[in-house]
Formats: sequence, structure tokens, C-alpha cells
Amino acid sequence: MIKFIVAVASLALRSPDVGTFRDINWKPEFTEPSELRLVDSTIAVLTHCSQRFDPLRQTAPAVHRVVADMKSRSLPVLYLHDKYNSLNPGWCYLYDDWVPMAFISSDVGNVDFDLSNVEHAVCLGGFFEQCERSTVTDLARLWRRDRKTGDFRITQVVDATFNVLAYVNFSDPYNDRVRDFFREKQSRHPKAVVGLDQVLSHIEDNTLVPGFLQRQLSYVSSDVNIVMDIFERIHVLQWVGPQAPTLTFAYRKSEDFLEFKTPVIPPSQPLKRWFRGNSGR
Repeated sequence: MIKFIVAVASLALRSPDVGTFRDINWKPEFTEPSELRLVDSTIAVLTHCSQRFDPLRQTAPAVHRVVADMKSRSLPVLYLHDKYNSLNPGWCYLYDDWVPMAFISSDVGNVDFDLSNVEHAVCLGGFFEQCERSTVTDLARLWRRDRKTGDFRITQVVDATFNVLAYVNFSDPYNDRVRDFFREKQSRHPKAVVGLDQVLSHIEDNTLVPGFLQRQLSYVSSDVNIVMDIFERIHVLQWVGPQAPTLTFAYRKSEDFLEFKTPVIPPSQPLKRWFRGNSGR
């Protein structure tokens, strides 16, 4: 009977991967953030990667690739679940690997664990405009709390992160293209989302991409350098000087999310300040 119920629920959610589900009564065993011991320099944080939010499962292949790649390198993955959302049960998530380093309870994507040893956080899930934004914002804050020296990199995996166009303005020159594409997806399912990679591909003009991505980012300390690494195209948001630690917001696809070079900033780079208020929104 349980398998029958799971199969019916799977069909209702348009999911072909019944075999990857936990028992319908299964719930994660959550780890308290204070109990986490992160000793690796690279971690992956999966924020609400659920078919409840991505009913067409567009991000599932990328989620699988990221987890498999991290595990092949013996790097830790953390699964964030919204523990108290009865409409988004644990078995509904998009994993085909159900053995993370830890399940973490996080209803809106917030995190609070020790990043003393972490230099690179790989982020994926959704929504880009809400829960994923909370995760990225908190990681940048925790870096400054836990590591007073040393650079930090946050890589968002664009084909594993979903989007509902909250940061697409009607005045944007790409507005019509992106929204037409979104409507086509919603014709297939009324609650469909699109991948962040799909939004970026429909912007088309690469010079407009940094401004769009900045709309997700919150204020970061004024005493650090802040750069964007958008598929190896470097954009300086804030430059304090070569002696200051550097925070890199990077964007990659699931095929190459661990491949990067440290951004090289020309010595002639002038001082530059960036605040949330001038992010282009």
C-alpha cells in the first residue's frame, strides 16, 4: 500500500523517479548546526531541492551531478529541509543520494554553522530570489564571523537553482523574452519554475547579466573586496585593496562547478565601493 501511495503521489507531481523515494512516512534525522564539524575547505549546501517547488524536475539532473561529483571527491554535502512545512515532506526532495553529511532544518534557507575551515561553498536549490538568497547571504556573513583572514568563494550552480523571475523587471530589455519562456513552462504545469541558467540564456546580452545577478546579493562588509566570477568573466563590485580578503560570488553549471582560477585583479584597479542599494534593481 505504501508503494502504491508513493507511486500515485509521484504521478501527481509528474516525477518518473519513484525508485529514488524514501518511504512516504520517512523523515530526515536532523543534525543541530552547532554539532557540525566542517573540516574540508569545500562544502556543498543544497537548499530545498524539492519537486514541491520544481514540479517538472528541471533541476534534478544537475542536483544529481553535483552530489555525485562532491561525493566522488569525498567532499561533504549538506541538505537543507524546511522541517515544518507539511506540504513539502522529506521524501519529496530531488535527491537520488539520500546520505548527506547532515540534514539541516532550515525553513527559509538560513544557516548558522562554523565556517572556520571552509574556503569554498557550493550552493544550489531555490528559490534564487528567496531561500537560496538567504543561504548565500548567511554564508557571506558567517565567513566574516568565523574567518577574519583568507578569501572566500560562493559558487551558485545555475542549472541546479530555480527561479520565478522576481528579479526580472518589466523595464529590462530582456523582460519579454524571459517571461514568454516562463509562460511556456507554466503551460505545462501551473507551478512550474525555470532554472537560473535558462533565465541567463534568455538575457542574451552578457553585459546585462552582472546587474541581474547582483539583485540577489545583500550588503557585505565594506572592508573586503567583492568580485563576481560569471563563467570566468570577472566583474569587480567592491575593491578595497590587494591586502584585503576577497569574497567571490561565482556562477557555474553542474558540469564544471569545481573548476575555477583565483580571480586576478589588475594592480591598477581603482578603489570601488558597492552597496546593496546600487545593485541595479
